[in-house]
Amino acid sequence: MYVALFHNLIMRFLSLVYLILLLHSCKEKEETFKVQFKSITQSVYASGAVKSEGQYQVFPKSSGTIANIQVNEGSTVNNGTVLMTIDNKVLDYNQELSSVNAKFNTTVNNRDKLEELYQSVQMADKKLKTDSLLFARQRKLWDQGIGSQFDYEQKELSYENSKSNYRSLKLRYHQLTKQLGLIERQTTIANKITNIQSDDRFIRSQINGKVYNLLKEVGEMVSPQTPVAIVGSGDSFYIELIVDETDITKIKLGQPVYIIMESYEGRTFDARVTKIYPIMNERTKSFTVLASFVQKPPTLYPNLSVEANILISQRDKALLVPLAYLSDNNEITLKSGEKRQVKTGLRNFEMVEIIEGLKENDELIKPNPN
Repeated sequence: MYVALFHNLIMRFLSLVYLILLLHSCKEKEETFKVQFKSITQSVYASGAVKSEGQYQVFPKSSGTIANIQVNEGSTVNNGTVLMTIDNKVLDYNQELSSVNAKFNTTVNNRDKLEELYQSVQMADKKLKTDSLLFARQRKLWDQGIGSQFDYEQKELSYENSKSNYRSLKLRYHQLTKQLGLIERQTTIANKITNIQSDDRFIRSQINGKVYNLLKEVGEMVSPQTPVAIVGSGDSFYIELIVDETDITKIKLGQPVYIIMESYEGRTFDARVTKIYPIMNERTKSFTVLASFVQKPPTLYPNLSVEANILISQRDKALLVPLAYLSDNNEITLKSGEKRQVKTGLRNFEMVEIIEGLKENDELIKPNPN
């Protein structure tokens, strides 16, 4: 009795399996596709992020300790707005020393040296005139045979000494004038340089925009190689996309870009390709492509992640076949069982355009995977 019951259950189970297989086989046979004219688009996938226009890392121009921070994250700033101040004693002392030198080395402060030398020139000039007159008289007497040769030579020597002394003092006066003028100009320039260096204690914004991130705190040491903040536009944004090198030749300026973002789930935003950087990143084997929003989301933040499809071609009327119905060697199978070679055109992730080999309303079946 139990054996008969067990045998009956086995037979029912086998019948059920057979029925399922039969239904599955029938279902597979019923999987057909009728070729129709439809539109198709071909696009290149890219990922990237939203960037603020003019976004940059702020670097100080001098080293030191951050004395104070005068803005907050999210603050609106103008070009030249002080973001932070650096405490640098060396710059303070240099500025003080430069100011002292600038005051000391002015021509006005050195007027007494010029005046003293000028008086010496005037006295030398008077002595030269006197000695010249005495020598002229002595020579006249000597020409008349009056006086001794010693007196004549003494007057001549005094005249020559006076003439040499006058010329020397006059030359020194002109040289001192030039030297003091040069020192004054050099000191003025050095003072300007020091003032510029002293102004480097103030870390300023280079654009009108918004402070997105403060990277340092009061008391931290910084140098010209240390970023301290991130500043960018507060209302102007663009999209930075990474495109694989295998697709970059398909990208052209002005192509439509369809953007999706996790922060706006379920929505798509239109954009356009605005710039293609012409150099490949050797490490990632990719290119950077920029796009601008045609329809900007209501709220944006830098570094929001995006995914994009860059539309590279479109056909409004094309004979389309699902990729699953096309074999690797571009062969399709008609419902009648006939296999036919076709020529393909555009394709995307789901469909492929048939240029030659099919006509509208042809019915296809999936090729045998074996």
